[in-house]
Amino acid sequence: MCACFHEIGANGTALCVNRFVTCSELVACDSSNNLCFKPNHRCLHHPRCNNHPICYPVPSFNKQLCPIMTIIPNIPANASWSQNGITIAGGNGLGSATNQLFWPRGLYLNYDETIVIADSTNHRIVQWKKGDTNGQVVAGGNGRGSQLNQLQFPMDILIDKETDSLIICDSGNRRIVQWSRHSGTTQGEILINNTRCYGLAMDEQRNLYVVDEDEHE
Repeated sequence: MCACFHEIGANGTALCVNRFVTCSELVACDSSNNLCFKPNHRCLHHPRCNNHPICYPVPSFNKQLCPIMTIIPNIPANASWSQNGITIAGGNGLGSATNQLFWPRGLYLNYDETIVIADSTNHRIVQWKKGDTNGQVVAGGNGRGSQLNQLQFPMDILIDKETDSLIICDSGNRRIVQWSRHSGTTQGEILINNTRCYGLAMDEQRNLYVVDEDEHE
């Protein structure tokens, strides 16, 4: 399995390389020019090697480029944490106003720090952008029901980046539905029927994983 690592000094280029190389096997790039003098090695940022420029094995036949992998911050073992969190969505008591939630369940954090929440007892999906004081209803919100513009106790949510759409566990309706994130969308479409979905995940190949409470699987 490969992963996308940022190539130093390559104007945003990322290479798809073998991700199962341990940091102890690698050496640092030349500090003066970020070059590697070992054959078939390139100077890359590895997020699990402290993001230092390291010489990483890249076979000469590997020409595959890919989007840059999100950099994972290096958190030291002795890091200290704030004793108090901050509320970034809701926090105004239970209710149906756009600054409220009612028994929220699953959430999804997008790459741009937008949070999408399954606002279960309001039968809707709400989106909160960073710094917002009010959310935006992006699916459902038309009362509890089984029409394609309605949801019933949604339990989980994710964003399918390839189609720019929401995949929703519409648990009370025993279905999984998809809603486009494009403006003007007024209803979803059914992807899977007859499943009491309580959780969702999608891998890099866009395989969809579903937790089905009724089937215990």
